[in-house]
Amino acid sequence: MASLGQFNYYKTLAPATDTAFGYPIIYAPADKALKITSLACVNGTNTANSEIIFYIAPTQTSTLADGSFDLVANDFFFPLGLVSLSTGAMTGVSPMVIAGIPAKGAYSEIILPPGSMLIAGTGSVNFNGTIQYSATGYECEVDGY
Repeated sequence: MASLGQFNYYKTLAPATDTAFGYPIIYAPADKALKITSLACVNGTNTANSEIIFYIAPTQTSTLADGSFDLVANDFFFPLGLVSLSTGAMTGVSPMVIAGIPAKGAYSEIILPPGSMLIAGTGSVNFNGTIQYSATGYECEVDGY
């Protein structure tokens, strides 16, 4: 069994990004794994119809002004998968659910290793505006995993 930890709530507003770029949305603590129990997103100002590709990577600092990462130039990102849903119609009443209650192309949970980050990357079409990510996660000791 994993040791006792604590639950946290996360909210990140990702900027408009071009295809093959991604934005870090959640960071795991340096000394604990982060079990993401729910993750969903809605359009902020984005109206583009694309997919979202998720990556896990060691925590690092972006060299780009908006904090995003060039996913082609960095070969130390590990693809988690593509959510096979369109971003075009994401709203508060119909969000894209990535982790939580499983749906097509989604996960029941995501576990980030200690000292890592979850990156949301742009799929086939540029995001022309912001996307809001909301999540809950449980920090836990890595012993027992």
